[in-house]
Amino acid sequence: EHDTANAYQDMYGELHRRDLPQISQLGANVVRLRPWGEEGSRAGFLAAMKGAGITQVIPTLPFSRIYSQSYSFTDATVSEQKMTQHVQRFALTIPTGGDVSAVAWSLDLGVKVGKGWLAPTPEAACKNEPDLDEYQRYKSLMEGLLRLVQDSALSQVEPLRNIPLLLPFDFGSSIVSPNGVISVDDFARCRLFVRCFTTEWAGPELLAALKSKKVQWLWAFAAPGGDGKADAVANTFFQEPR
Repeated sequence: EHDTANAYQDMYGELHRRDLPQISQLGANVVRLRPWGEEGSRAGFLAAMKGAGITQVIPTLPFSRIYSQSYSFTDATVSEQKMTQHVQRFALTIPTGGDVSAVAWSLDLGVKVGKGWLAPTPEAACKNEPDLDEYQRYKSLMEGLLRLVQDSALSQVEPLRNIPLLLPFDFGSSIVSPNGVISVDDFARCRLFVRCFTTEWAGPELLAALKSKKVQWLWAFAAPGGDGKADAVANTFFQEPR
């Protein structure tokens, strides 16, 4: 029987034994894992984490298939059933109460926030919510996921209710110049998008989850290759725009 989790351990065990102690030496105590397959045991990798002194993990729900298949869903009930089955299987794999435990969970959507999702100017008001199909699908599926995890009576998803969801905003390289720079205007447009998405555009499930800290944002950028370019992106992002 094919065992995805143990296959990764067998193929990359040497790298795990090399890299995990180095991650620990940097002072990190949490590892975000992607992919996080649904089959098999992760005992070998979790034991390697424990041996390196890393005791917390962030599993990533492989959600890209559900997201891409939602294009073909003509019945909302079918979409919800598929998502429920997928999330239930994932929740059963969440490590709790052992030597290594999950402190949050995240999603692998396979979709990036494009410039079309952002307002044309940093001064734009939140009243103009994007009408792009990809954005609307993203929002609809995220709201459905929150209803499933936070509001349903499904006992199988209980492990996910007790830890926050790191909701991804992956901007890829769409707003990063070849020199690894994010312009002040693009940076401000990103901030405006998140502010609008989490206030005026948010449905009741998302607003409640944000207020209770059950949802937090996970920002991601793809920096161009080359010495110092990743640092340039980080410096631009974490500084207040002038």
